Amino acid sequence: GYDLPKVIAGSWGTLAVVSDVTLKVLPAAETEQTFALEGLSDEKAVEAMSEALQSSCEVSGVAHLPEGVIGAAATVFRIEGIGPSVAYRVDKLAGLLKDAGASEKLDVDASKNLWRCVRDVSFFADGSKRPAWRLSVPPMDGPKVIQAIAAKCDCRWFYDWAGGLIWCEVPEADNACEETVRAAVAQTTGHATLIRASQAIRAAVDVFQPPAPGLAVLSQNLKTAFDPKGILNPGRMYAEA
Repeated sequence: GYDLPKVIAGSWGTLAVVSDVTLKVLPAAETEQTFALEGLSDEKAVEAMSEALQSSCEVSGVAHLPEGVIGAAATVFRIEGIGPSVAYRVDKLAGLLKDAGASEKLDVDASKNLWRCVRDVSFFADGSKRPAWRLSVPPMDGPKVIQAIAAKCDCRWFYDWAGGLIWCEVPEADNACEETVRAAVAQTTGHATLIRASQAIRAAVDVFQPPAPGLAVLSQNLKTAFDPKGILNPGRMYAEA
């Protein structure tokens, strides 16, 4: 049968009505600390983030904030756990990345505030109504995707998930730069979702990544199996589904 959690997650109410949810949670970490590298290019930042994740430092969060997001460019690594373990692993990570550039360590309060901003995309919550895209791409492909977009659009961006998640803010012109964004993401196996835009743009642009023909058939078959009468949010994700 279907793996229901994976099928329902991200379906935006088009497949089922969820009436009961069971969540598995873990205890909050005793403490945390963030190690930050300063002034890295996007390419160098992705390399450093990849190296950190492949280490034994058990990094729990990795992001890169290019110049202009919070000031100078900052590549940040969060380590959580019990105090002595966190201190040891932060020092170990600092030694591992000692040749990458200047660095600093953020205390618990500064670390929590930074990662709250990353999670909530607060860097773009400045009153601007410029459209914002959420791009999911292979981490090592992130810089080339952004280069392709920035070559044609006046955009701001930052990376989460070690480069695998990119938040990109663009002008309203050309339907939120849809053609440019889609073409850049098409260089990879990723996808793009329009998260913030005016109603006029949302009416003219596919909010979700248009599926490939084969995937579109599978999606429609799934929709038919779960919602044969087509009453659950018809057209919410795609006009034909």
